[in-house]
Amino acid sequence: MPQIKSFKTYESYRDFANNLYSEHYFDGSMPHRANYVAGFGGDWYDQVGDYFNNILDFEGKTILDAGCACGAFCFEFLNHSAEYVIGVDISEFAIATAQTYLDSIAEKAVGAFDGKYKFLVSPLHKLPIEDNSVDIYFSTEVYEHIYPKASRKSIEEAARVLKPGGLLYLQLQAGENGAREDDDPGHINIQTMEYWDSLLSEYLVPRKDIDEALDSSATGFIKDYGWNHITYQKP
Repeated sequence: MPQIKSFKTYESYRDFANNLYSEHYFDGSMPHRANYVAGFGGDWYDQVGDYFNNILDFEGKTILDAGCACGAFCFEFLNHSAEYVIGVDISEFAIATAQTYLDSIAEKAVGAFDGKYKFLVSPLHKLPIEDNSVDIYFSTEVYEHIYPKASRKSIEEAARVLKPGGLLYLQLQAGENGAREDDDPGHINIQTMEYWDSLLSEYLVPRKDIDEALDSSATGFIKDYGWNHITYQKP
């Protein structure tokens, strides 16, 4: 079983992340990674976008994609009538790719997305976003990548930027602390789902009904993934 890399300081983690999350990580050349650079749109994202929208309802919402990679979900949010989308990622390459992609789509759409999105290079524990400004905090397969000692602060930041009544959706790789079953070197923060539930419950209210609705509506390849996901709401 691969060992998880540990870091004494955030600075050492940041150096690791800056080196790892480059074009090589996102373009499909690493054996454990999909090609995120070429993965925009298409049937997979259309189906997943519909799946989430049917339950979370993106229309008219301000959505933060926390760990947006190259922006594919950001496009899906806009394509499902989100009012405004903010994509945040620690990778400068990913953010530059996302910006280029959405700009090209906006140009072809003749202004349909103009002024409706922005991308920011930032860690999740220090978001440059106003308090109470986001309707949905959406994050898929990201929290297993963040600096472990920043987990609590990242959740605090999520609670801070959410509007009252806003939803947080996390989908992540989970397992026993300190163990990972894949070869992704970025998975340095593997925790149990109980750990995340305990931490989130200090700041937000669980929405098990939404989790159950997502589970019951999953079909085909979405059901086969068996995603670990949890939804919480800001009081």
